[in-house]
Amino acid sequence: MVGIVLPAISFAWVKEHPLDAHSFMKQFFAFALALSSLLFVSCKSSTEPTTPPDTSKGTPTAVGTPVGSPSTATIDATGGTVTSPDGRLELIIPAGALSTSTAISIQPVTNETPLGAGLGFELLPHGQTFSTPVTVRFHYGADDLLGSDPAALEVATQKDDKIWYRLTSKTHDPVAKTVSITTSHFSPYNMYHSLRLIPYFDEVAVKKTVLVAVVFVVEGEADATGYPLSPYVIYSVPSQVGWSVNGTPMGSPQNGTLTQTPGVSSATYTAPAAASGMTANPAAVTATVTVPGSVTMQLISNIKVLDAGAVGRISMAINVNGTRTHTTGGLVKTRTELGFGTLVYDLGSAEIMDDGGGSRSVNWDNAAFGGSTTQVSDETQAYTVICNGGVDQTQTDYGKTTSTYSSSADGLQQTGVGLMIEADGNYTLLIGPPSSLTAGASTTARWTTGSCFPVEPDTLSGRVPVPFAPYFVSYIGKPGAITGKINPAEPNRVKGSYAGVDNVVMFSFGTETITMPFEYTITWDISLVK
Repeated sequence: MVGIVLPAISFAWVKEHPLDAHSFMKQFFAFALALSSLLFVSCKSSTEPTTPPDTSKGTPTAVGTPVGSPSTATIDATGGTVTSPDGRLELIIPAGALSTSTAISIQPVTNETPLGAGLGFELLPHGQTFSTPVTVRFHYGADDLLGSDPAALEVATQKDDKIWYRLTSKTHDPVAKTVSITTSHFSPYNMYHSLRLIPYFDEVAVKKTVLVAVVFVVEGEADATGYPLSPYVIYSVPSQVGWSVNGTPMGSPQNGTLTQTPGVSSATYTAPAAASGMTANPAAVTATVTVPGSVTMQLISNIKVLDAGAVGRISMAINVNGTRTHTTGGLVKTRTELGFGTLVYDLGSAEIMDDGGGSRSVNWDNAAFGGSTTQVSDETQAYTVICNGGVDQTQTDYGKTTSTYSSSADGLQQTGVGLMIEADGNYTLLIGPPSSLTAGASTTARWTTGSCFPVEPDTLSGRVPVPFAPYFVSYIGKPGAITGKINPAEPNRVKGSYAGVDNVVMFSFGTETITMPFEYTITWDISLVK
């Protein structure tokens, strides 16, 4: 089975680029789907026939949703120009294109084109025709080139069949930074990338990895309108793609290295051991694509390497020592409970995500759960028996169970931990139970005295749940237990404690339960470094 690594969404980027966030999220999930489909196929038997999807007629998409208000101007037979509210689109109508005065509008809409660049536009009135072709001119900027190249910018229109078609009348002015097409009728017009590197921005902690891939929009057979478009896939000619990091082919230990995926144009970027020594950060992960008969394109993904994330510990200190006796009928039961030790979650370096609006979050997928604890349960049970000859005799059954756990000897457990910090400094720690708590060594000795017949001591050994771990695991999720507010004097430190009381079950008889309280203290101290 092939593992799938998906690029992380940079919420900081979404916050800084709100107009392109919708398009970015669509591309991210489409990339995940395309990659998972590709890897799934690679797991199949080589003898299994596959039928490629028919993309010759394109793939319908949703119609763009209006964003904001349109810009409108009345144009007569002398011609004129209408500009979108953001200045991104110019509609140039030459003299003679219209015979009567007409209200012409440009309505910004969401960009539903595969690998769409920025907002799209609906030209109104819908279906308006012109005697002379008009010019639709897009102005592009730095945001439109994230992960792409000016030569990869194309313009598409959506027909009534909801399929997007690449227009062949495109002209590109690299000096003015415009892409233009001509048309004789109105419909939605969007700019998109024919080729792109995804993700085009990401953040990664030192020594961690990010998968980057060259993707392209699939074109069908041309008709009178243009080339119908289908959702994009990973570029499948790796020999036409060269990889580098900060200008060094396949990277270096200083700036991070690349490992190419066999058979496709994707690679895994592994961040260096430290960000301080990088020649440039974010690292420029570059895919240089040379297509025969076309220009060479440089697609760049900017990967920000974070030197440290969050490091800290959540711990629970346990101390219990007490005895309970219970008598029912002629049976007397006594149990002594002794427990001590500390259980811990050690949290290593992890990426701190900016969730927007001043809030932050950190996730540890495999937090180390360890420590050491000892639990001793000493029990006696006394009752009267009648031996042969009718002699009454008191018999006492003894049992002593000692369970221990040490992460150094028994190994660490793992679980997921999440820290969420609101803009006002309030925070919450959420911890999931480990997948298994069976790690403690246990020895139980049982014997009987005063028996009518001699009973040999019996000793059993085995593995049991980590002593007291069930109490720790349940209480770290208790409302109000692992919550607090950051001290303004230490804005990058999450620190606090919670003292609680729980009960050890000593005896249980039907609906009656005899318990003994024990005290514990949970403390946490996590430093946030970014």
